[in-house]
Amino acid sequence: MAEIVKLETKANLPTTREGILAARKRPEPKQVLDMIKLLNASYASQELDQETMVLKVKSYVMVLKEWPIEPIEAAINDFILGRVERDNRNFVPSAEALAKQVQLRFWQIEHDKRKGQNDG
Repeated sequence: MAEIVKLETKANLPTTREGILAARKRPEPKQVLDMIKLLNASYASQELDQETMVLKVKSYVMVLKEWPIEPIEAAINDFILGRVERDNRNFVPSAEALAKQVQLRFWQIEHDKRKGQNDG
């Protein structure tokens, strides 16, 4: 059984995912849509019909709406700049792949913020 480690906090920073997310400002819907447009514009057209495109955008919004804008922007930049390893770089990443990268970037950003506070 894995040992439970109590995380130390500094300046009463939350340590759980829920606490950290609650403390971060969520993006406005327009910000999320603008980021989705940027991502879609950066890849080859998939010639989707209107209904499929709407569903695709809804899936992106669903996975992005709970995250702060900073990791969303970082993850989208990672995809656009080819920093994310994946099988087919010619098409827009799936909502699942984007969600995984946003989560990764969120925790990297949080780690860097906390490290900066501990160093100072």
